[in-house]
Amino acid sequence: MNKLEGVFDRVKYDALAYIGLYEAPPCETGSVLAAAVSRHGPEIFCDPAALHQAMAEAGAPENEILRVQLMTRVSGFRELLAQDSRTAQADLDRYIHNAAEETGFNRDTVLRLTGSIVFALGGGMDCSPSSAREEGFAPQTVAALASELYEEPLRTFQTNLDRILSNGATVSLDFDRLEPLVNIGIPRAKYCLGYCLLTGIQLEADQERGLALLEEAAGQGDSRAAAALGDYHYLTGGSDHWSRAYTYYTGYGAAALSKSRRTAITNILNQKRFNRTLLGLCILLLAVLAASVIWPPAAAAYAPHPVWGWLSVLAELALLVLGILHYRVKPYDFFYRLPVAMAGIWSVYMAIRILF
Repeated sequence: MNKLEGVFDRVKYDALAYIGLYEAPPCETGSVLAAAVSRHGPEIFCDPAALHQAMAEAGAPENEILRVQLMTRVSGFRELLAQDSRTAQADLDRYIHNAAEETGFNRDTVLRLTGSIVFALGGGMDCSPSSAREEGFAPQTVAALASELYEEPLRTFQTNLDRILSNGATVSLDFDRLEPLVNIGIPRAKYCLGYCLLTGIQLEADQERGLALLEEAAGQGDSRAAAALGDYHYLTGGSDHWSRAYTYYTGYGAAALSKSRRTAITNILNQKRFNRTLLGLCILLLAVLAASVIWPPAAAAYAPHPVWGWLSVLAELALLVLGILHYRVKPYDFFYRLPVAMAGIWSVYMAIRILF
């Protein structure tokens, strides 16, 4: 009976579509998928091209289509399709757990998409958070489980971007096809969009969003994003930036260093050595100040002011300790202000002795 009803529904939809009266259901994922299953059967989930076409015709956004396609590649999806009543809930729990690990989607997205798929299949299984073993949901790197869904547009975009960067080619970048890949969390797509936003390539520059996307991609192991962030922080310079540059050049996901980046690494390491020398100079300044308090020169001509002297020693000691702690955490930062500040304290103390 169910099979006959399914056949009747498909004939009904085909006939209505033929005479132009069929209207797609509201663009909610569950309704869209239910309509696709009614027309084509559950096997449509096994045909990415047909699933894409059916969802697109129903008005589903491109990024939502890609999310659903990724969910169909999760381990255990075929068991979910089989809807064996004896193991249905166990299959669902296992599938949700696998989806969290294999797609990188957050907990809410996995539960929402799974609920839509189950609804489309006509199942009555429980997709509530309590059945999903919440401890299994943790941010993960997006797995390459359905790379054929995005490789072609991403490869094309990357090739065109490389042509622009290498020889200034006048090619148009297709951001409309890139954005959905960014939305579902593909690291290389985040790099491409983030780099274009950071540098203003065929888009209005947006440094904040560009850096955020590059940091997300680098955190997911994209080597180009790590290299781009290293370049950005090295060229920006100043306090903190060189420490970040060194981390991106040498950390997880870092690319093989080009000649210019090897030079940058050398300069950063030389800065570390220079900082160590500056700290040594600061220790010498502290020793000179302490000596001038203990054995005040020209004590007969100038007042020693021991209280001010020891306050100055404590101030310099505090600055030196902070400098050493900062060096231990970020040894590649610039420490030029530390010896200047300590020399300033010594000068103020000597001025007090001379004037008062």
